[in-house]
Amino acid sequence: MPSFGTEAASPDVAIELVRPVIEGRRRLALGAPAATAPDTRPNVILYLADTLRADRLGCYGAQPSETPAIDRFAAESILFENAVAQAPWTRPSTATILTGQYPTTHGAVTLRTPVRSDLPTLATILARAGWATQAFVTNLNVAPAFGFGQGFAHYEYLPEDVRRPGVYEPASVLHERALAWIAAHRDRPFLLYLHASDPHAPYRPTDPAHVPPTPPDEERVRLNRTLNEAPKRLSDEEVHTLRTLYDGETAEFDAEFGRLLERLAALGLMDDTLIVFVADHGEEFREHGALQHGRTLYREVLQVPLIIRLPGGRDGGRRVTTLARHVDLVPTVLALLGLPVDSDLPGTPLVGGGHAEAPVEEALADTWFDGVALTGILLPPWKVVLPRAVLAARPEVYRLTDDPAERRNLAREHPVLIGYAKRRLAELEATRGALAPSDDAAPVVAPDAIERLRALGYVVD
Repeated sequence: MPSFGTEAASPDVAIELVRPVIEGRRRLALGAPAATAPDTRPNVILYLADTLRADRLGCYGAQPSETPAIDRFAAESILFENAVAQAPWTRPSTATILTGQYPTTHGAVTLRTPVRSDLPTLATILARAGWATQAFVTNLNVAPAFGFGQGFAHYEYLPEDVRRPGVYEPASVLHERALAWIAAHRDRPFLLYLHASDPHAPYRPTDPAHVPPTPPDEERVRLNRTLNEAPKRLSDEEVHTLRTLYDGETAEFDAEFGRLLERLAALGLMDDTLIVFVADHGEEFREHGALQHGRTLYREVLQVPLIIRLPGGRDGGRRVTTLARHVDLVPTVLALLGLPVDSDLPGTPLVGGGHAEAPVEEALADTWFDGVALTGILLPPWKVVLPRAVLAARPEVYRLTDDPAERRNLAREHPVLIGYAKRRLAELEATRGALAPSDDAAPVVAPDAIERLRALGYVVD
């Protein structure tokens, strides 16, 4: 029985309690049953911007900035200045983001290979912990046919249409689908994975505010067709025009992303939602002789934007200069949510959440695309790229502090570093498998998915 005490001016004074009410964090009349405590676990939005170069964003140094919405978002978030992808194209890179595993572990390393069906994904883990899970994606490479729906209660692929100027379903449509889903599922914490493909080729911005005055539309169509069918025929001036169109698409996407954030704020979600904004890879515009992505491991395709907004904008404006990797994202989200991080995951939490923020000292990247097989090992300040095919080009070594654009190959001067990289690669393959499984040994993928890849210009065979 609770006891109450008071100090009275006279021992003859008596105090009688009438309808006592105890006031604490909530005001409850005595005898009234306590209401069920609300679920205060944060929502998670994993937002992937396909083919978005970090250096085209103002928050990453682009001047003048054409991305004011992403810049404002970054000012309320933690920005990782040196985030690197584990692959330079969508399938393996996104699979790493969702599973927390290297490409050679998750298996989705070629145009025919899907994600291993026995691997848990971020969605698998959060669904088991009580989060609702949903995805809306706009790129065939991450369609359910390739195993990307694992762990999600609902996974919706919005297909490409070659009759659209930019082929991919635009972010405006993606966002409307997402907002409608959120409105119907706010009764419990959720994981929502959104995959926008607006910056991806073909570069065809449609908003007049972001379309350069030249060239005319017919010329833009021709340039994009040549980019896909015969890229070597493009002159340097034409490549510059394509980059201008890419920047227009990036600016157009930025405006749509800003509108999404405004809607989320209007719904009151910004205080209780963790937002991870990341790209799967960048894009090449002949910095090293190539165009688009997938076939090299240079900075322009591996450096990606990574911006994490904590609920309520906590720690907003912080910039992290140490290495960050796609493989670290699953451990980071789990740590921030207070969930256990599986020791089998090769990554490390990038932000506290009760876990020590151990600096990342090594980053790996692989590609097995269109006949090219490469592995890159980033050991700041050094980067080593090893060809994996017989009679391939010689290894490459760059000292990034002196040569961030990776223009001077120092391989001849540093054979010991190449030897170390080869030994390190052998150690890693002993634990995580060889670079790429044979397509012949891969699980069967629906033939219509392969045909759609061909229709979109991918060389599958």
